[in-house]
Amino acid sequence: MTESTRRQKLQRIAQAMFEHGSAQKAAAALGMSEVTVWRWTQKPEFPEAYREVRRETLSRTGSRLLHGSPAAAATMVKVMLDPSAPPSVRLHAAESVMQHAEKTYELEDVGLRLKRLEKVTDQK
Repeated sequence: MTESTRRQKLQRIAQAMFEHGSAQKAAAALGMSEVTVWRWTQKPEFPEAYREVRRETLSRTGSRLLHGSPAAAATMVKVMLDPSAPPSVRLHAAESVMQHAEKTYELEDVGLRLKRLEKVTDQK
């Protein structure tokens, strides 16, 4: 088996394990024996392949959430300002707005500090 073929098979098995959650279900989905899938999961390079599948999935998920975040923010602000909404709902919306605003500020601050540190490190 060529290195490219081996890598592809490893990635397919990692993807199936991620999607199906068990060697038995992954094997059925791939049309392989459970023992074959289990053997591949025991290879030293499998954990990294599995982490890569998780990273890619998280990246796609994060992109979808970012795409919807302006609408989510508008909804929170709308509910917060709606005088006909129950006070407890308005309070919860206001708390959510404050928490998200604080988190955004913190992330921007950390990003700026990291950028400064990297600049200092690069100058050395």
